[in-house]
Amino acid sequence: MVTLLACAGETGDDPAPIIIEDTPLSGLVAEQPWAFVGGTSDPLLTTLGKETIILCGQALSDPCAPCEGEHQVRIVVTPETDSYSVEEATLNVRFVSQLVEGSVMTSSQVSASAGKLYFSEVTETILRGGIAARYGHEVGYDVTGQFEITRCAELVVPEEETEAP
Repeated sequence: MVTLLACAGETGDDPAPIIIEDTPLSGLVAEQPWAFVGGTSDPLLTTLGKETIILCGQALSDPCAPCEGEHQVRIVVTPETDSYSVEEATLNVRFVSQLVEGSVMTSSQVSASAGKLYFSEVTETILRGGIAARYGHEVGYDVTGQFEITRCAELVVPEEETEAP
């Protein structure tokens, strides 16, 4: 008698599909409940062709204000009306935790091992879209939903200034 046993879905990859929910962006960051409230495109962390978008759990006083919340989600991507994924290396998503004690700030970052992002609207002032991202099989790093941020005007360079003379 011969018995064969096959295990499906045990490839070591994330087992559940990545689904961008049609709800406000929320989930877990560092095992803590987190919900998107405000966001910014960070001019200090943005490099040529890639924009750093910071999704915060608190409202920002203006689009260029820093995100000072304890937990945030950072995205590095070329913002165009398109779809991106962590697996295709067109998207970088990090879960960030910051702790401030007196004058000392410590920060930890966990890179998402799976994720998808799309932008439904990209203008000089607005980024609107949806994201779902998680870190491996670890519980506590998993977000999904819709967001909209006002871009920091310091990043927006008028086209006439970008053309070579």
